[in-house]
Amino acid sequence: MKIKKDDLYWVDQSMSKLNKILYLFIEQAKECGLHEADYINAREFVNYNEQGLAFDTVITQLYEYNIAIDQNFYGRAITIAEIMKIPINEYDYIQELIIR
Repeated sequence: MKIKKDDLYWVDQSMSKLNKILYLFIEQAKECGLHEADYINAREFVNYNEQGLAFDTVITQLYEYNIAIDQNFYGRAITIAEIMKIPINEYDYIQELIIR
């Protein structure tokens, strides 16, 4: 599930660091199996500076549809939550989705 620098040709250099991280996170969620409609919605939320809604959409929909994630993806989610100053316990329920 590694994203190479060449895969990010669409990421605007003037974009905020948080937006870049969220776009990457959304792409990785799609690779895990996030549904297309949820993928589009999350990206649109970032486009309109609704980063919290974008993050919440990804996490909630992965959990709702019981889409498996790996430990690295979970770690990214925790890092994003910390950057956004969201209490980790609000999203730690997705630990259940980690493939062991």
